[in-house]
Amino acid sequence: GVTPVVCGICGSTPFPIEDQIPGYLREMGKRLGVTIDWHGAGEYFDRLDAAGCAINRIFLVGHSRLRGMAQQGIENRPASRDELAKMKRTLEQAIKEGAWGLSAGLMYPPGCYAEQAEIQSLLETVSDCGAFFSCHLRSEGDHIFDALEEVVAAAKAARARLHVSHLKLSGERNWQRVKALRAACEKAMARGIEFSADWYPYLAWNANFDSLLPKWVYEGGTQRLLSRLRDPLLRERLAAHISELSRNNLPWEKVMVGSVSLPEHASFQGRTIAAVAQELGLTPEDALFNLILAEGGRAEGIFFTMSEETQHEIIRWPFVSIGSDGTARALSGPSSEGFPHPRSYGTAARVLRLVRERRLLPLAEAVRRMTSLPAAQLGLRDRGLIQPGMAADIAIFDPAAVADNSSYENPTLPPVGIKAVIVNGEIACLDGAWTGARPGKALRRK
Repeated sequence: GVTPVVCGICGSTPFPIEDQIPGYLREMGKRLGVTIDWHGAGEYFDRLDAAGCAINRIFLVGHSRLRGMAQQGIENRPASRDELAKMKRTLEQAIKEGAWGLSAGLMYPPGCYAEQAEIQSLLETVSDCGAFFSCHLRSEGDHIFDALEEVVAAAKAARARLHVSHLKLSGERNWQRVKALRAACEKAMARGIEFSADWYPYLAWNANFDSLLPKWVYEGGTQRLLSRLRDPLLRERLAAHISELSRNNLPWEKVMVGSVSLPEHASFQGRTIAAVAQELGLTPEDALFNLILAEGGRAEGIFFTMSEETQHEIIRWPFVSIGSDGTARALSGPSSEGFPHPRSYGTAARVLRLVRERRLLPLAEAVRRMTSLPAAQLGLRDRGLIQPGMAADIAIFDPAAVADNSSYENPTLPPVGIKAVIVNGEIACLDGAWTGARPGKALRRK
């Protein structure tokens, strides 16, 4: 039921690249059979259009990619004047070539090493270009209000729009702060900021397991992280950090193993770290560290930290749109492999089912939150509505039957009840099956 997808959320994009191709991109290119021969945004978009796709794609520029390119690695320090100037030039050029703006993931490396002044300086470039800024906050739990104020202040000073990716309250002790969170968002709007956010209809988030580690562990890149996990003294220190996290906010029974690459770990997918540790006769900390080491830092986790009541409260806020925060996946081939969060296959259909069964929102409002509202937030003027002059991107569904099938145990099952998906005026999906058409393209900002 999705016609365009916005890619590059949380600071990570496959461009810009100079001479040194990052290791994670090399690995992904090898897995997908893609030769990485582009550098900037425009070259990448040309490659997308040449390959063809069933859906449209919109790209932001990842702050983490900008920072990694400018510093040639993952450095735990402020960007130098020359590095920041290079990031700003590259960002402006990418926007000129069709990127829609900037995204930042301040919870993840190397974005977590950026200070507020760096974000503000980049937002000045975004503002000058009239472009979009999306941010994964530095904290979504205990320190969420400080994290929100950081980007609100940066956006205010730069006169930039601010969009918070996948707004949530993580951790049981934070659930009762939901009214205060809305007040903080509305306070930002009262300060003259064009503020918006998005949300997904699930109670768990998804990231690499190393996101649970303190940020100093990431410095120097993946190989340095792995060497620190092999050091007995550092490992003991990290175990104490992780144990404290588990006791206070994230018990091991609520941490599930997601995608892994090694066949010997396939049976762990969809099971909790508590259960895996018990099977292996290890502490949960050792089971986690061994998994990260064996998988080369790429093991993914699914973390159950949100409450249904709080999530359903947030989606009722009028400035919140709906997005999956998932990954772009097919139903077969290399991009279907792994054990993803069910949101990649089920978000839109799940919202429509919740509308029918739980009265989460009126049906028309739910559709608006997935179509015209996110289009307006992004500045996408020719899509999101069905009316003359608009591109014919249309999803046709049966409101009495539409439902998600994907679950945490079986995350790749497609939804039912979506009758047809029309992309750029051509039927790309009919009765749940791809027609073989590739009418999609990279939608370049003008």
